Amino acid sequence: MSRFEEHRVDILANLNDAQREAVTHVDGPLLVLAAAGSGKTRVITRRVAHLIGQGIAPWQVLALTFTNKAAGEMRDRIAALEVPRGATVCTFHALCARLLRDFGDAAGLTGSFSIYDRDDQIRLVKQAMKTAELSTDRLAPAAVLSVISKAKNALQTAKEYADAAADFFQRNVAGVFTEYEKLLTANNALDFDDLLTRVAFLLRDLPDVRRQLGERFRYVLIDEYQDTNRAQYIIAHGIAMDHENICATGDPDQSIYAWRGADIRNILEFEADYPNARVVRLEENYRSTAPILAAAGKLITHNTNRKDKRLISHRGAGLDVTAMYCNDEHAEAAQIVQRIAARASTDSSHDDVAVFYRVNSLSRVMEEALIRGGVPYRIARGVAFYNRKEIRDVVAYLRLLVNPVDDLSCRRVINTPRRGIGATSIERLTALAGETGGSLRTACRTPAAAGLKQAAAKKAGEFAALMDQLAEDLDRPVREIVEDVVLRSGLEELYRHSVDVDSDAWANIEELISTAAEFDAAYEGPEDPDAPRTPLADYLQQVSLVSDVDHFEGGGAVTLMTLHAAKGLEFRVVYIIGCEQGLLPFERMDEPASPFTPRDIDRLEEERRLAFVGMTRAQDELTLSCVRRRMVRGRSMPQSASPFLREIGVENLKVVDLTTPVEAAPKSRSRSATAAAGGFYEDVDERALIEAAADRVDLGGDHASDETDPPPPEYEHLTVGSTVQHSTFGIGKVAKLSLAWPKTKAVIDFHEVGRKTLVLKMAKLDLV
Repeated sequence: MSRFEEHRVDILANLNDAQREAVTHVDGPLLVLAAAGSGKTRVITRRVAHLIGQGIAPWQVLALTFTNKAAGEMRDRIAALEVPRGATVCTFHALCARLLRDFGDAAGLTGSFSIYDRDDQIRLVKQAMKTAELSTDRLAPAAVLSVISKAKNALQTAKEYADAAADFFQRNVAGVFTEYEKLLTANNALDFDDLLTRVAFLLRDLPDVRRQLGERFRYVLIDEYQDTNRAQYIIAHGIAMDHENICATGDPDQSIYAWRGADIRNILEFEADYPNARVVRLEENYRSTAPILAAAGKLITHNTNRKDKRLISHRGAGLDVTAMYCNDEHAEAAQIVQRIAARASTDSSHDDVAVFYRVNSLSRVMEEALIRGGVPYRIARGVAFYNRKEIRDVVAYLRLLVNPVDDLSCRRVINTPRRGIGATSIERLTALAGETGGSLRTACRTPAAAGLKQAAAKKAGEFAALMDQLAEDLDRPVREIVEDVVLRSGLEELYRHSVDVDSDAWANIEELISTAAEFDAAYEGPEDPDAPRTPLADYLQQVSLVSDVDHFEGGGAVTLMTLHAAKGLEFRVVYIIGCEQGLLPFERMDEPASPFTPRDIDRLEEERRLAFVGMTRAQDELTLSCVRRRMVRGRSMPQSASPFLREIGVENLKVVDLTTPVEAAPKSRSRSATAAAGGFYEDVDERALIEAAADRVDLGGDHASDETDPPPPEYEHLTVGSTVQHSTFGIGKVAKLSLAWPKTKAVIDFHEVGRKTLVLKMAKLDLV
């Protein structure tokens, strides 16, 4: 048997029929609908290996995904299959950064551009708002950036957004958007969205570039296709336009990122884009037991925007999914901690357990209960390594070395550590740079021309000289440059010896130096030997493309995280807390009395997909918990169970009611005895328990909690059509009212800021 045939057998080994069909398809469009836990990554990596095994040049194969961690795992798996190296396996952003270096002239860029991450972007938005004379107190920079990001991912330019601006808020954002783009250009910088949109524009507008990339990448594979936005859609289809050798892998039921621009229509309409596409359904789940898949599958069938497929458990029977009903959030947390502690007495590890929630605010009570119970935990949310202040300071110095006109980085480090160049001096230097058409770093060489006082001028000159000296040899190992910057800039003195800063700061800088050393060891030079690139520039590009999810690791502790953060992970035991109307689905969804608009339905379906994603992270045990009352802004408020529990149905749930014991069976113990045993009524008659609890948990009907109060006198005469005044938003007209007091919400069309949804109890409206 030949070496090729041996590899071919290995590549197809241990695949089920559907996986084998997807792997061995070669030419033409292919849609792989991959249910949760169905071996999607195995299919993609085996498919890459199979293509190469068929004699296709590795460099003609392009596999795209969304995180560096996923890309790294794919590369490792492909390498383990012992096929020739050379396939491009990376994130969309990494590919686009590389292409913009290659086609910079066509994109109107220079090769030394900086890549700004979210913190950089927020700072730039604040600067743009200042130029546009908008107060950050009235308009949140993060909200403005979110709108700009969505516009960019929809391939809208600042001018196009401004032309379409329809209300006061949008017109203000348009002004900031315009100034923000000017600042990016002046700094020779791109934000993350620009990486995608610039390449999308190249492919859309320049046929020669599109043909070159199509010839280079003859086979295109996209992972998590349901998460692609408009720009990523244009990129994938642009590259594959001429040959149509495109394989899209994903699951519409796991599309949960519409809020950041993902468009589920991309995967739903794949067959319309490619009428000759083959569709393969991966329906066998290797992660979860049958009861978990039955509950999740029943829930997701209530969505209409989906592709029909089954969920078949390879593992078979298991524990029932539990719906747990508690008096309040403290009882909810205590019960979960009891169960976790009980598991720890066996050979189970805390690593196996996760608690998910829709919003971060739900974690506080859970954290307190874990601390009281002595259960170690971690929150998969904190500040990512490269977002820590001390790391950002070092990286800003490095960026300024590579890109001398990066004024944003220069502003960050010019007085860090403090060297006597204050805000007024920086503004004067910035003004000089604007007048002379130079950069802030250049202006520091002639500080007297900016009108700086003698002491500040001396310090500015010393800073310019320091940067010039550090930039003398950028071809040396990155570790040497980083160590040199840290020492000579004064950052070592600041973070290593000062008692006024975080004691972990110096350890973090040492870790950054380690990353530079690791980069040096693995660096093989630029892809194009003739490109004017330095190791430091490539290192900074790698740093810029690292995302928060790449830092997720285990560590002997229970994991707490949002449902969004849970995507792509798995745990033996999963608890989803706060399964209540207004929390899951999220608050804006809880208006069952009023008809849904198409946009409302889309949001509700995304919330349902989010719950589905959380449920299908569980391997062995899944508990969905809700409470009768929950503290909201200092007041205990009545809660209704999530409609999703009703959609799952009692036939797929073991309902555990911890609010009122059911006196239905002789074996039933007292409430105190049951609580001492863990609080779960496992000895009562199961049917009586489910029937009684289902009524309270609202699994069998559409009724909501009847714990309501009359509205206060100031709102007795408030109706749809009433004119009201708000202290921040001004005058508006009530368009819709929903829910009984104290949960009453009003949808109000304000004259200046547009439509807002307000909880009346918190809004403090005046009738006009």
